[in-house]
Amino acid sequence: APQKIYLEAALEDVAGLPTELQRLLNTVRDIDSKMAGLTAGCQAIARECCDLPAAHLRSEQKKGDQKAEVGELREELKRQQETLLQLANEKIQLSKLACELVDGHLGKLDKELLHFEAELGVQQIEEYREEQQIAVTANNLVSAPIVPDRPRAPAPSHKKQSAPSVRQGAQVAAKVSPPGVPDEWILARVTKVSEGGSVFTVLDEDAEGGEGSGIHSLRSSHIIALPRPGLKAGEVKYSTGDAVLAVYPQSTMFYRAYVVEPAKWQKVSNTFTNYILTFDDDQDEAGYPPPRAVPFGHVVPLPKDFKPSSN
Repeated sequence: APQKIYLEAALEDVAGLPTELQRLLNTVRDIDSKMAGLTAGCQAIARECCDLPAAHLRSEQKKGDQKAEVGELREELKRQQETLLQLANEKIQLSKLACELVDGHLGKLDKELLHFEAELGVQQIEEYREEQQIAVTANNLVSAPIVPDRPRAPAPSHKKQSAPSVRQGAQVAAKVSPPGVPDEWILARVTKVSEGGSVFTVLDEDAEGGEGSGIHSLRSSHIIALPRPGLKAGEVKYSTGDAVLAVYPQSTMFYRAYVVEPAKWQKVSNTFTNYILTFDDDQDEAGYPPPRAVPFGHVVPLPKDFKPSSN
């Protein structure tokens, strides 16, 4: 089963992580112990220098002896301070290595989880279709149809239709405005997908609990799948000057916007940074459109037939 394969791969990938982390942490602890001893030694040398008699209280012979002694103490203090600095740098590098090790494994797990979710969604749709086909066949045998009579195989037009690759529970951009008026796109969550994937039932993410007005039944052409910021391969990346559809900050509404600064892939966190965009009809006190940061997953392509509001 795919679930078992993904689980075994994930367990195998993290199997050595605790041991490697423990080794790094033990090394850091040993460095801390060494640094504690060296720090105490530096403090003892400093106290010893301070306890030496003042120069005007020493004889000429003692002055020469103490000068040599102070010189040796200073050299020893300098060596210990250099060793402390070297150990501190080693500790910093080991800490960074531990963080990168954990971040790398988390990135791999997130990527595998996205692949698994996508595969599981396709598998569930296929299983549902098989169950429906079995039900139709059994129904025909007893001459008591329980579903409307329709061709068993999907019509060719269904295959040609470019339905968005989304599954139940996913967030999408949804067009809820009627024909002939300016487009209104909202951030919504899919609650149901029809058997052929041509009709989606979505719930407005800004709808209050219990209100039916937040539920919409939409054709696939009114649905746009949101990009996944943790999956580098296959995601569309927009360039400076491109027109896009994006969620306005601190809202659940999509508006036309323009890319000022593209999103960039971060290797450490295995995710895309925010886009910097300017929005239509958005102006600051000086009358200029202010640049705004928008998450990578809240930016989608602008529909070719997009109808902006007329102001």
